[in-house]
Amino acid sequence: LNSHVSRQTVCFPVVQQGSSKRRDDRYLPVRKILSKHWQAFFAAEFGSSPSGSFCMDCCAQFLVSRAAIRVHPVNFYESLLEAVESRTITGYDLEIFWRLIMHGAN
Repeated sequence: LNSHVSRQTVCFPVVQQGSSKRRDDRYLPVRKILSKHWQAFFAAEFGSSPSGSFCMDCCAQFLVSRAAIRVHPVNFYESLLEAVESRTITGYDLEIFWRLIMHGAN
């Protein structure tokens, strides 16, 4: 077991589908965070852009194995730490990405 994810997983299409208006898009704030941070912090590890659906878990509570942590190089985590310390990225922003980081894109 590389990781354990919560039962409160939410998945949504990265690109808004259908004819609903932006103001009705309940995932718009999350899509904005994805767009804001993807190239700077996640593209090198996960590809040039998120595709299909993006899944996240509520509340940033998870169990993860050493193997899951070691999937990414130390400098990946260092860049995230530096971004938090410089207030470039917030803990709330990172909460959206923990599932991806620790569990992968699937």
